[in-house]
Amino acid sequence: MNQELIVKTQPPVLDTNYEALRAHLVQEVERYDIVVTSDTVKDAKKLATELNATKKQLDDRRKQEVAKASEPIKAFDAQLKELVKLCEDGRQKILGQVKTFEEETLHEAQQRLEEYLQECYEDLGVREEYRTASVEGMAKLTTLTKTGKLTAAACSEVSAKVNECRMLQQQTDLRLSQLENECYRAGLHSPLTREHVEGILFTDESQYHDSLQSMIIRELDRQAETERRAREKAEREHAQAAAEVQRQEPAAQPDPEDTEAAPADYPSTPEPMAPTQAPQPAASASGKIPVRVYCTLDIEVSPRVNDAAIEAELRRLLSAAGIRESITDITVQRPAAAAGF
Repeated sequence: MNQELIVKTQPPVLDTNYEALRAHLVQEVERYDIVVTSDTVKDAKKLATELNATKKQLDDRRKQEVAKASEPIKAFDAQLKELVKLCEDGRQKILGQVKTFEEETLHEAQQRLEEYLQECYEDLGVREEYRTASVEGMAKLTTLTKTGKLTAAACSEVSAKVNECRMLQQQTDLRLSQLENECYRAGLHSPLTREHVEGILFTDESQYHDSLQSMIIRELDRQAETERRAREKAEREHAQAAAEVQRQEPAAQPDPEDTEAAPADYPSTPEPMAPTQAPQPAASASGKIPVRVYCTLDIEVSPRVNDAAIEAELRRLLSAAGIRESITDITVQRPAAAAGF
């Protein structure tokens, strides 16, 4: 502000007989600056009373004259305080407007940052699961240009955050795509899935590799233990079935002539047809195609065992070995002499 305060000061002048009055009082007091005796006690008391009255008179006069002399100063003080208040009120009003402007600017900048963040997600193809970047607290008064757009620096910072999300997504997709092959190469029959590796999926490469190998080793141990138990169970059941079959056989020994009989006359098995150029079935989601496997077994059983019992026993043994859902048909063929059994 160019206007300045101009003050013309005229200090008050108080003219008194100070020196004469002081000399008189000193002289009166010095008269009794001795030991009071019976001869002087009366006058001493009288002088003390007079001094007290003089003291009160002087103090009252002092207050009156100071009050008169202070009136212009008090008026000046009140005027200056009013001017100070005008300045402060104006300052606070301006600061309030500045605060409102800055808050609105920051709010708009934050909105622009959020919008640009979503645009970057869409442009880079970042899926919802990996949209973890945050622009909270990035808004500044300098985030927007004069036209209300994000500055190049702000856009660059947001883009860098989104690019980190995309890189994490690509890394995770690559790990999951390689997971099945790594499991099969290691010898697992059933590969690990994302649920198994979720806890290590987003770790650094070294930690992920070490942790994955440890998990595969544990799964291989578990798989080996499961197979061992399945084999032992199958062997026990096979032994029990064999014992049951032997128990059901007749006690009489077969005629030696029967043992020299001609080989069993099984119905002829049709020769496999030459492969045709039939179209291959479509591959499943895992990249595999269905095939049908034929297997012929020659076994010896008691004449008392019927075809249904043989089929049931084969199904049980195959199921114990882990082959169950894929069994579509079991056909039992007997020699021509026993076909009517």
